[in-house]
Amino acid sequence: MVTKFLLPIFCFMVFECCGQIKNLPPPKAYFSAIIVNNMDTSLQWYTKIFGCQKINLIHLEERGLKQANLQCGNALLELIEIKGSMDPSTILKSKPQGTKLKGFFKFGFEVEDFDGWMSHLEQFKAHIHGSAVTDPNSGKRIVVLLDPDGNRIQLFEQ
Repeated sequence: MVTKFLLPIFCFMVFECCGQIKNLPPPKAYFSAIIVNNMDTSLQWYTKIFGCQKINLIHLEERGLKQANLQCGNALLELIEIKGSMDPSTILKSKPQGTKLKGFFKFGFEVEDFDGWMSHLEQFKAHIHGSAVTDPNSGKRIVVLLDPDGNRIQLFEQ
């Protein structure tokens, strides 16, 4: 008897809780954070390649941390240098080729003048990973490049 009474209440609560997400505005991308090996090298690369503007640079020596906050168009980007960080290639050294760590894989920017961006990347000798391809679903071109630490950044044709 109690089960017959509690089951409808439980179902109502589950559907009511899940239904509330429909009333919320969708989240918007705000910022990304990347752990880098060398702050100066990465800061120069992101400002040169993407025209990011440095907002500030924070040194927390007692924590072994440097952090640069950048504005890249509408996106915010944190570059973080941590003394105790490890390079993924060190961790994956004895693993089969193609093994990946779970977690962050890449981030992307949408760009207007794709051909202009390709010329810009070639001019600054950016490390393009593979070649530009056309996405079969959208018909738009995409390309992946690697920053100085091997982080993947994908550019999407607008």
